[in-house]
Amino acid sequence: MGEGKRLYSPRFLFRFFDDVFAHLSDMKLMRDPNLLDEAFFERLMLAVTEVNGCRYCSYFHTGEALKAGLSDAEVQGLLSGDQSEAPEEQVVALVFAQHYAEQAGVPDADAMARLIEVYGELRAQAILSAIRVIMIGNVTGNNFDALVHRLKGQKFEDSSLGSELGVLLGVIPAIPWSLGRKLLGII
Repeated sequence: MGEGKRLYSPRFLFRFFDDVFAHLSDMKLMRDPNLLDEAFFERLMLAVTEVNGCRYCSYFHTGEALKAGLSDAEVQGLLSGDQSEAPEEQVVALVFAQHYAEQAGVPDADAMARLIEVYGELRAQAILSAIRVIMIGNVTGNNFDALVHRLKGQKFEDSSLGSELGVLLGVIPAIPWSLGRKLLGII
């Protein structure tokens, strides 16, 4: 049970929030249509969600991707890890998004350098902002799903009640924790 879902512990949730707050000034970039149009944004959402396996994010962002003009074939491809239907100029970002998720938010330096080389600093920051946000969505969605299944008597492997509740309830203190750390210059 829970196959294909990446379940992260509360420690990762706090780290992912730290990442978002450490780059808070970049968050507005992900909604700048000159840097990421709606279709590109949704492709990134689907690429990360494919790796993490969050059914809630998959459902929501499939609808948003279709509204943004992606074809059914492209959406299905992205949800199975295939970028062949995506615009060629976005493939590097989509592969990077998958790498970022596979590495639990710690991409290797070469991948990061390639992202910046291809898209420039500002657009790379916009891409990273979108990826950071969906990581938090995937973490909470998957742990919520694990808890729902647990309550139905269908426990996910590699999950515990403490971790599921820790992530879901951890969202509340994670925001002020990370904001405080940002204000204190710790992150």
